[in-house]
Amino acid sequence: WGEVNIKTKVWEIPEARLKIKNKGSHQVPLSEQAFAILQTRLDALKGAANPNGYIFTSTKDDKINDSALNNIVVKLGYEAVADLHGFRSTFKDWASESMDFSDELTEQVLAHVVPSDKRPYRRGVMFKKRVKVMQEWADFAEIEQSALDSDIDFKPE
Repeated sequence: WGEVNIKTKVWEIPEARLKIKNKGSHQVPLSEQAFAILQTRLDALKGAANPNGYIFTSTKDDKINDSALNNIVVKLGYEAVADLHGFRSTFKDWASESMDFSDELTEQVLAHVVPSDKRPYRRGVMFKKRVKVMQEWADFAEIEQSALDSDIDFKPE
């Protein structure tokens, strides 16, 4: 909870938790849908969220590890067509192919390093544009989920 600013609707990931160092923290603008999920979680905790605690926890009140998330993918029957890193790839494909967002913008969303030849000229973080991208991504995912929910025969191939 300590990384989420409820007032500004921004998740700030500290540099220590990022793969890329010497870049500072990475700010993730939260879509309305993402913020609603966090608000529901906060309401369930009756507003008493531990500022140093995890938002989503395991049964031991600890962080959820990657293997637990991978197990969910398997239990849902998607192991042949999905993995955790694939969600980032799906975003990248959608953003660049369906929405025509620039490569520089999608790389910023994913917190990737700006190539060394462009670094002296690209110092901004494109935050306002990333707000728009994150909202459009959430809207897209919500529409896709609604379509899946209405198709009771859907099963991954």
